[in-house]
Order: sequence, then C-alpha cells, then structure tokens
Amino acid sequence: MFVPLLTSWCSDPMATLLLQTAITAFMGLALPLLLIEFLYPQPAGRLATMLANALMLALAPDRVRDNFLFECCYPQAMFLGCAGLLVLGSRDRPRWWRYPLAFSFFVLAHWTYLGVSVWLMPLAFWNAVVRPGVAIGGLRDFSLRLFRYFPGWGSLLLLSGALGLGLWFMSLANEAAAGRIAPTRVDSLPEAEWQNSWINFWDQLNEWPGMPLWKQTAVGLALVGLIAMLASRKWPGHSLPAACLVLGIAGTTEYLFLGTRGWPTSNEYHFRYILGAIICTQVILSLVAIAPIAAFRTCGSWIAFGIGAMLIIAGATTQYGLPFPTTPRSDLDIQYGAQAAEVRTSRVDAIGGDYWTVWPLFLYMGISDPPGSEIHYPIAFRSSVFRPRWESSHSKGLRVAVRRNIDKEKDEFFRAAQEQELSEPVKIATHGSLDIYFTRPNSALGDPAIR
Repeated sequence: MFVPLLTSWCSDPMATLLLQTAITAFMGLALPLLLIEFLYPQPAGRLATMLANALMLALAPDRVRDNFLFECCYPQAMFLGCAGLLVLGSRDRPRWWRYPLAFSFFVLAHWTYLGVSVWLMPLAFWNAVVRPGVAIGGLRDFSLRLFRYFPGWGSLLLLSGALGLGLWFMSLANEAAAGRIAPTRVDSLPEAEWQNSWINFWDQLNEWPGMPLWKQTAVGLALVGLIAMLASRKWPGHSLPAACLVLGIAGTTEYLFLGTRGWPTSNEYHFRYILGAIICTQVILSLVAIAPIAAFRTCGSWIAFGIGAMLIIAGATTQYGLPFPTTPRSDLDIQYGAQAAEVRTSRVDAIGGDYWTVWPLFLYMGISDPPGSEIHYPIAFRSSVFRPRWESSHSKGLRVAVRRNIDKEKDEFFRAAQEQELSEPVKIATHGSLDIYFTRPNSALGDPAIR
C-alpha cells in the first residue's frame, strides 16, 4: 500500500482521495515515458508515449483506464521499477551511489507488487543485450555485451535481491494475517491448459466495451506511420526497431508466463495481470506511428513537448471534460448521495453487500459525514481490518443495510459475514430500497447476557 503510506499524514478523507488519485494518475501516465526514456531517449520516443497516453485516455474502456490510473497497484510497481533502471543510467560504469538508490526503487516496486519481476527482469536483460542506442560490433561483441555493461548485470542482481525481499515481505504479510487472508497461489497450470489460458486472456480483454475502437485506432495509426515511412524511404535508424524488439520481448514474456499460472485463472483472466504486455504493445504501436518523424529527425525537444502536451490534454478533456474545483465532490454527490441518505435514515450500524458497492459508499460517507459521526462499518470482501472494532463497539450485534432484490449484494454480504465470523444474518426490516439484517460477532456468543 505504497500510495496510502505516502498520504497517511493527511487526515481529511476528501483531500486524501484527491492526493492518492493525483499520485496514481501521475504514475500511470509517466510509466510509458519512463519506459521509453530507458529504451529510446529521443524526442520522437517521448512524443510516441504521449500519443499512447492520449489514445488510452480518450478511447480505452473505462475498466482498462481505471486500472492504469487509479485502481490497480501494478502500474505503480512498474513505475518504481523503471525509475530504478533509469537511476542506474546507460553509462558503462555508473557511480557507486546509483546502485543503492536503484535498489531502493526495486525494493519498493516488489513491495508494491511481487510479480513485477516477470516484466522488469526481461526488460533489463534484453535492454542490456540489445543496447538500442549502441551499434552492434559483431557477434563476439554482441555475446559479451551483458558482461561488459555494468548496469545490465547490476540491474539483474539488484532485481534478484529485491525479489527475495519481496518474497520475505509476502511471508510476513501472510503470517500477520493469521489465516484470515488466502495467500496468492503460485502453482502452475497443467501444460495442456496453457494455450487455452493465453487465449482466455485475449478474449477477456476484448470483451470490454470500447476495446475494438481503441485497438483499431492504435493499429491504424501504426499502419499510417509505416506506410509513410516506406513511401518516404527514410528510416529512423536501428535504435527505434531495437527498442520495439526489447518491448516486444518483455511484454510477450509477461503474457506467456502469466498464462501458465493458476492465480489468474481464479480471477477470470483479468487483464491487470498482463498490464505490462498491454503497455508494451501500445508503446510499440505509437513508436511505429511516429517513425516518419523520427526518420526525418525534425522532431526537436520543444516541438515534441508542445505536441505531447496538446495530445495529453486533448485525451483527458475528451474523456473527463474540463476540470473544475467543484467537480470531484459533485460527481461523488451525484453517484452516492441518495444511497448515503437512505443508509443514514435507516438507523443501521453497517453496510453489507458487494465489494464495489460497499467500499465506495463507505468512503463517500466518511467524506460527507460531519466529524465525529458514527461509523457505518463495511461488511464485504476485505473488511477484516474493521473486525476488532465492531467486535468491541457492537458486541451485542449489528444492524446491516443491504440493497434489496439484488441477489449478488445479499450473497456477497452473507459470504462476508461468514468469513468475518458473524452469526448467520437474519432479516428484520426493510427501509426504502434496503433490507435490514441483524447479525452478531460469534466471539460474543459466550456472554450469557447476549445469549
């Protein structure tokens, strides 16, 4: 929980929400730029990443965009990993202080998401071997590159150490959870299922509304760039295709490896596990789209900066509209205000139901309720953090509001109640669109006054 740690000093819920959103959005948008700065540090490459970001902002499906910018910690880990690679630099003999600083970034990356190594290690290794900005001096030079290039083998050693620490962090987290949280599965699928798993990743990604338009636009621009480059007979040099090669290998490695694991299959092949592959793909397509500019070498730093700024602002405005100071609170009021008012008048102690219903409503009520107001505890997936509090403050039982006539809300509430060792909920009333249930902590059943 790296970003919440950064904002833990802020006590105001709304300010914390805005700060966390700003940090995660910055990391998500900066990630392609750090990636290209590592592989192809040219104005044309930076412009390509801004084109990729603009297309993602304007055209990507909502769930894909949300996982890039707000919802998922994986882009944060990749951002930190790329920052570490950039700290090591491209000189054959980096200064000594760069190694501990890069290692700190790598450790933070693996603390945020242990699986980031699946993407970072191939990226570091193949960048050291291919060296996009350095011409190949023959087969012998090519085969010895990794050993002569200190940042290459240095990054692999540091990443291996960070991975080891990440595994230790995970074991500590599992011990601290005391069995309340199921550890991530690390088992492999049977080899016969791998191909089907790879296909399922692709199929699940393409089912999101808006995915065809995003994909077709990016591929279309890449084709235009390729045709323009062929027509002009101007080639951008070996650095750009070499960068595309490294991106392709890193993305493909992540995609193929995750397709052999059991964990993604338990989560319906969610695309967040292959975000690295998606990022590499969109950057490759954008690099091909701007290849004619790189070939003519007319894209100076300030020109690239100006065009990139216009692209990113246009993409954000297309998706979210113009920014106003009142927009965040008014958007929340529109989406959750009526639900919160109904919960407040229902005289309940908790909110139960589906993860994506309960937690946003709980956060909104924390933002909008006056200081000192009674907390309406969330009883849903991942609500164990509140269990000690409701056991001490509501040992005689809780009244829980659940959205009526929605089977998923009821089922998820009953499952969460069982996981949190609450008694089987009993419906006692209705209020508007809510069903009111009563349940009590099982730890309190031994008290004769409660029985």
